Order: sequence, then C-alpha cells, then structure tokens
Amino acid sequence: MNQEADVPFATNISLALTVAEKLQTLGYTFKLKDLCPKDIEHDNWAAIFTDEQGTLVRQEHENAATAICRAAFAILSTPRQ
Repeated sequence: MNQEADVPFATNISLALTVAEKLQTLGYTFKLKDLCPKDIEHDNWAAIFTDEQGTLVRQEHENAATAICRAAFAILSTPRQ
C-alpha cells in the first residue's frame, strides 16, 4: 500500500510538489520561498505561481505543502482567460 496516498495533499510536500509540477505543465512557473531562512524556531513559506500573462498567485503558510495547495486551489478556482 502506498503510504503517501494516506496523507492529505495539504500536509504532504511530495504530493503538493506533484500538484505544482502539474500546474507547470499548464504554463505556470512555480517558486517556493522560505520566508524565515535563518529562524530555526519558525517556518513560513510562500508558494508563488505566475501564469503566462504575468499574473501572480501567492499564498503563505507555516507548512510548505499547505502554501502550495492553497495557491493551487486559488488558481484552479479562478476561470482562465
């Protein structure tokens, strides 16, 4: 049994990166930025997607996978022009 499949996308970085890769095949660029790189006590991540027209979608969260999934949800819930 695949244990990764038992973990929700929003908390599994491997699965969340799979979502990001899929969006890249649709023409989006993707960047994951550590907003607290020198702070060992706190995490804060920004998932940033940009479409071909330069429209930016950015979501921040303490969990990198959650940031990615929130940004992906924002993209997928907005009609493409």
